[in-house]
Amino acid sequence: MPMWAFLLTIVGGLIVFGVIYDQINKRKMRKTPKNLSSSQMVYTENYLNEVRNDISGPQ
Repeated sequence: MPMWAFLLTIVGGLIVFGVIYDQINKRKMRKTPKNLSSSQMVYTENYLNEVRNDISGPQ
């Protein structure tokens, strides 16, 4: 097997592994955060309401 084919296989395998690993971590991060304090929950809800109101425009 030529050296370039061997190196291409190794590099390609590492890239595929990295993409799969990244996708798995992104799925884990999409879950809702746990153990938020009440002040953090209020801040998050207020921020989301402000964003929703900004997107919908003035009423």
